[in-house]
Amino acid sequence: MRSKKLYVTAHPRIPSGGDIRGCLSATELDKAVGDNLALAADTFWRYAQGQIGKDAIRTAVRRAIDRFKRAFLIVHVRHHWVVAVCSDHSFKIYDSAPSLMVHRDIMKLAAQLQWPQPVFPPMPRQRRGSNECGLFAAAVILLLARGQSVPTDTGVVSLEDGRSCFLRREKFVQVVMASPTRRKTSRSEAGATILTRWPGLQQQRKGSQTQRISGRHKRPATHIVLMFLVYMRLPLTPQQAQTREASFKVIFNK
Repeated sequence: MRSKKLYVTAHPRIPSGGDIRGCLSATELDKAVGDNLALAADTFWRYAQGQIGKDAIRTAVRRAIDRFKRAFLIVHVRHHWVVAVCSDHSFKIYDSAPSLMVHRDIMKLAAQLQWPQPVFPPMPRQRRGSNECGLFAAAVILLLARGQSVPTDTGVVSLEDGRSCFLRREKFVQVVMASPTRRKTSRSEAGATILTRWPGLQQQRKGSQTQRISGRHKRPATHIVLMFLVYMRLPLTPQQAQTREASFKVIFNK
């Protein structure tokens, strides 16, 4: 039995992505973009449960490729929705929250179905901890079905504003295209930001070598031992206390 309510997956047998109470279910995705899909959104969940065979999947995808040159699929893997685009010589996966575990399962799925090696084109990312993978999947399907390309910017985007209108395609596409992208900060930029906010954490030059002192610098083994002793409130030897004072002077530039 499938729930007729939107935004809420009431039955545990209906596959959904992310949090089972917050993400779009297979029923909702079928209502939104089902006419553009070669298979129903719950197909790969049923395949994982042993309810459908791989021959049926291969036949349906082959029929769509022969008719439209490519097949659009929404794949359910690890409580997560991703978009798959199959053609004669390619198998592309659009994933808004990439992870090694999901990629591993996709690689295994491609091998089981005897499809080409999957590739993962860059695309905007969902917010960490958000339940928007279903919204991203619907957005990717609509863009590709319209002949548009998926943006390759890997910045973070929120599609929460489209949750209330994802069934109205024109409005939903407008929300998707108008969603601002928050560029992901690289590690070097994050380090520069830390150094800017904390003047004491700065670069110190010793001779011809430059030692970068930051919140993520690799501490020598002596520092780790000292931190453990201080945490356990154990007494320090005079030599350890002197080493600790010297370390603090280096770290805080005092």
